Amino acid sequence: MITTCHQCAYSKDKTGAYSLCVLLGKNVQLDSPSCGEFYRIKYNCISCCKQIYHKEVLFYNDKPFCKE
Repeated sequence: MITTCHQCAYSKDKTGAYSLCVLLGKNVQLDSPSCGEFYRIKYNCISCCKQIYHKEVLFYNDKPFCKE
Protein backbone atom coordinates (compact mmCIF):
# COMPACT_ATOMS: atom_id res chain seq x y z
CA MET A 1 0.00 0.00 0.00
CA ILE A 2 1.35 3.40 -0.98
CA THR A 3 0.75 6.22 1.48
CA THR A 4 -0.36 9.45 -0.19
CA CYS A 5 -0.25 13.11 0.81
CA HIS A 6 -4.00 12.91 1.38
CA GLN A 7 -3.34 10.57 4.34
CA CYS A 8 -0.61 12.75 5.84
CA ALA A 9 -1.36 14.85 8.91
CA TYR A 10 0.89 17.60 7.51
CA SER A 11 -1.51 18.19 4.60
CA LYS A 12 -3.59 21.23 5.47
CA ASP A 13 -6.26 23.23 3.64
CA LYS A 14 -7.27 20.33 1.39
CA THR A 15 -9.19 21.76 -1.54
CA GLY A 16 -9.79 19.87 -4.75
CA ALA A 17 -6.77 17.82 -5.76
CA TYR A 18 -4.22 19.94 -3.87
CA SER A 19 -3.16 20.59 -0.29
CA LEU A 20 -0.70 22.80 1.54
CA CYS A 21 2.14 20.67 2.93
CA VAL A 22 3.33 22.09 6.25
CA LEU A 23 6.68 20.24 6.02
CA LEU A 24 7.54 21.46 2.53
CA GLY A 25 5.75 24.81 2.71
CA LYS A 26 4.16 24.40 -0.73
CA ASN A 27 1.14 22.93 -2.46
CA VAL A 28 1.22 19.20 -3.24
CA GLN A 29 -1.13 16.89 -5.08
CA LEU A 30 -3.15 14.81 -2.63
CA ASP A 31 -2.73 11.61 -4.65
CA SER A 32 1.09 11.91 -4.73
CA PRO A 33 3.12 9.37 -2.75
CA SER A 34 4.05 10.91 0.59
CA CYS A 35 7.61 12.09 1.14
CA GLY A 36 10.28 10.39 3.24
CA GLU A 37 9.59 12.64 6.21
CA PHE A 38 6.31 10.80 6.65
CA TYR A 39 8.21 7.63 7.59
CA ARG A 40 11.08 9.09 9.66
CA ILE A 41 9.29 11.39 12.10
CA LYS A 42 8.49 9.96 15.53
CA TYR A 43 6.12 11.22 18.20
CA ASN A 44 5.45 10.34 21.82
CA CYS A 45 1.86 9.30 22.45
CA ILE A 46 0.18 11.72 24.87
CA SER A 47 -1.67 8.87 26.56
CA CYS A 48 0.92 6.10 27.00
CA CYS A 49 4.21 7.85 26.06
CA LYS A 50 5.00 5.13 23.50
CA GLN A 51 7.17 6.31 20.57
CA ILE A 52 5.28 6.06 17.29
CA TYR A 53 6.14 6.83 13.69
CA HIS A 54 4.21 9.50 11.84
CA LYS A 55 2.46 6.94 9.64
CA GLU A 56 0.99 5.32 12.78
CA VAL A 57 0.02 8.45 14.71
CA LEU A 58 -3.52 9.70 15.23
CA PHE A 59 -3.92 13.41 15.88
CA TYR A 60 -6.65 14.71 18.16
CA ASN A 61 -6.69 18.48 18.81
CA ASP A 62 -3.21 18.57 17.23
CA LYS A 63 -1.86 16.15 19.87
CA PRO A 64 -0.35 12.77 18.90
CA PHE A 65 -1.88 9.50 20.07
CA CYS A 66 -1.12 5.89 19.18
CA LYS A 67 -3.81 3.62 17.78
CA GLU A 68 -4.04 1.75 21.06
